[in-house]
Amino acid sequence: MDKLDSTEDFYEAIKEIQLLINYSKRNQKDFLKYAAFNKAALVLLCAKFESFLENFLEEYAFEQMNVSSNKTLSKDLLEHLIDNILEDLETTKNNPIKRREHVNSLVNLCGNDEVTPVSGFKVNSKFKGGKHGQTEVEKLLKKFGFTAVLKEKATKTFFSKFNSLNNIRNNIVHEDATPSLTHGDVQDYLDIITSFVDRLQDEVNKILA
Repeated sequence: MDKLDSTEDFYEAIKEIQLLINYSKRNQKDFLKYAAFNKAALVLLCAKFESFLENFLEEYAFEQMNVSSNKTLSKDLLEHLIDNILEDLETTKNNPIKRREHVNSLVNLCGNDEVTPVSGFKVNSKFKGGKHGQTEVEKLLKKFGFTAVLKEKATKTFFSKFNSLNNIRNNIVHEDATPSLTHGDVQDYLDIITSFVDRLQDEVNKILA
């Protein structure tokens, strides 16, 4: 299949980061400009990746749900839909009308009758507020059935660099730090993020083939 729209959007979005890297290269003799361009590019890279991951997982889920029934949907995604309904039930337990809607949704999803497609059920691909690290990324990917990718050696290498990237980002945002970044460092972080994005897209292509 072609790339998901979210993947195409990510590659369009990181053109801004490449632009900042190019400006950084041109201003290596001006410390203030050089540091500012590198810091801006790194923080922007983190934001672009988080946005991509949320949009990518949501789009992938709906692609699979559009061609699946409650009997053929992947186990991980089915469990995710059930969890969402149970959470809604908990928050609406004192509202009989809304509670009944969620109970009916649960019956439809888990009942004996085959329901197709299942695109009407809610997914939640959002990061928890204020949390952006490896643990949260892994939780999201597991929810949507990417456990196989998480077990790969290349993914462990990715997370090693991702954790470094995230730590620098936190120091810049929360401590107003100016780390000794070079434009080459930023390019390396960009390259490993794009490699991971490509790996996720390849996995989706395999699942939805």
